[in-house]
Amino acid sequence: MNESALLAIALVVIAVGLVGTVVPHLPGMPLVLAGIALFSIGTGFRIIGLLQFVVFVLLGIFGMGLNLLGDLFGARAFGASRWGMLGAVIGLVLGLVLAGPFGIVIGPLIGAVGFELARGREMSSALRSGVGVLVGYVLGALAEVVIALAMTGWFIWSAWGLVVGAVR
Repeated sequence: MNESALLAIALVVIAVGLVGTVVPHLPGMPLVLAGIALFSIGTGFRIIGLLQFVVFVLLGIFGMGLNLLGDLFGARAFGASRWGMLGAVIGLVLGLVLAGPFGIVIGPLIGAVGFELARGREMSSALRSGVGVLVGYVLGALAEVVIALAMTGWFIWSAWGLVVGAVR
């Protein structure tokens, strides 16, 4: 397969990945990385070098990590106890199992509030921990979107010669 065709396929996979960073049910960052990997490996690392590819992978892992850990950072910033943070983690796992991608949002919220209440905290304090989980989730998701967009821009800039040649 020639480089222009690889680039076209990679850009489609990356575009679907970008949509997936904001739409549930689509693995956003993994698809962005898959598109970059397809092109990089398919061209023998001639355009996107191995070191640059490794940096893309590390950025992608960092973005996914921020998204996953956003719940915990948010809960902690809003005063959640260790019990509330444990509840957020357990809620995340149970939410994913019971409600799929929508459980990523609601599970940690219910878990944090539930564990805070079980620990004996007042409802207002428990709800504040839950709100922290939601704020953390939104900020983590936003961080993943920004990183995915930056990676996409860097990828297009790196492959610009082929992009311009493909358009002509």
